[in-house]
Amino acid sequence: MADTDEVQWVDIKTMLPAIPYPLSDARPVIKTKRLLLRPVTAADLDDMHALRLQPEVMVWTIQGRPDKDLEETRKVMDRFLPPNDARDFNYAICLGDTGEMVGVGGVRSMEGTLGWPELGYMLRKEAWGKGYASEFVAGFLRAWWSLPRAERAIRVDRDAIVGDDDGPVTHEHLVAITQDGNLGSQNVLRKMGMQPIKKWAVDEDSKPGQKTVLLAFAVKSPVAAA
Repeated sequence: MADTDEVQWVDIKTMLPAIPYPLSDARPVIKTKRLLLRPVTAADLDDMHALRLQPEVMVWTIQGRPDKDLEETRKVMDRFLPPNDARDFNYAICLGDTGEMVGVGGVRSMEGTLGWPELGYMLRKEAWGKGYASEFVAGFLRAWWSLPRAERAIRVDRDAIVGDDDGPVTHEHLVAITQDGNLGSQNVLRKMGMQPIKKWAVDEDSKPGQKTVLLAFAVKSPVAAA
């Protein structure tokens, strides 16, 4: 695992999900043992706001603080809704037996911090410690790897390529980034087959003058592992 703030960009060709993604109204619902993953809708605003008001949740985000008001949450939610759903592949995480929304997760950026698509999720604190995060990631990955794909030329951080797969044509990767102290999420990612690839420090937006240490994980596509 690389431990450096330096970035060595490399140009590669790889297979990635075709853009646009399946739109929300045509996006399949994902069912796991206890969860139902469905497209985010405008009606989820109050539940999304309740999630993003929890300091215990937001401390692990880039924002680092709860939303100031409902309007700030609305602006975040707009990224998930039409017409932005064409470039955003996120799901509302709901309990399968009641339909209650307890989180949100997926891939927001096709070209994340390290160049690869980047997985992220948030769960209400009441849903922690129940195995829901692992269940969500497993269900989401099945849907992600099943999306139609097309060849793309992209630029990625060399440290974000697992192993020696750094030729001009590289197997597809998916990345997730956590704060160094977020051991719960790190355990989930390891359980899902992702491995740590890089640690570095960034300025903390919510605390000027302070640094946050980030830890990135990556996994190759099942095709690469076959």
